Amino acid sequence: MVKRFLISLTGALVGLAGAGAIAPAAASAQSPSASDFVIGVVPQQELGQGDMQLMRSGSIESFRLFINWSEVERVPGLYDWSASDAAVAVAAAEGITTLPFLYGRPTWAAALDGRQCSGGGCVPFAPSSDLTRASFGRFASAAVARYGPGGTFWVTHPELPPTPIRSW
Repeated sequence: MVKRFLISLTGALVGLAGAGAIAPAAASAQSPSASDFVIGVVPQQELGQGDMQLMRSGSIESFRLFINWSEVERVPGLYDWSASDAAVAVAAAEGITTLPFLYGRPTWAAALDGRQCSGGGCVPFAPSSDLTRASFGRFASAAVARYGPGGTFWVTHPELPPTPIRSW
């Protein structure tokens, strides 16, 4: 089975290489230009001002910001945006585009779906009922109202160049 897979993979790679060798002009005509290519970062830890400056100097234009619902809304309807505020602020100061990824589920939402979790144990589980999906929708709407065009974050931080999040 593995041998057959390797033979198939080798054949596919040879076929691709051959196609490139036969039509190099067509391949280069369809290649994106350097100005079309966006380089971004998916950080594995919190990024600070110095990190963002290094990214900008290296022509990195965006970074993925993980926003954990269970950390932002520990109590239903009460949002603590402090961690994401800090990340959005340093990115905006350097002209780096923030690409958020909303995920997770607080323990109170897990309980509504019949799950009992402690700490971050419910993070990997998506909302599974109409009630918790609606709660996640409110969380997502609150994030857009905060960081999107005309968002409260930009209104309360006039010292930053406004770079509202447009892709969610």
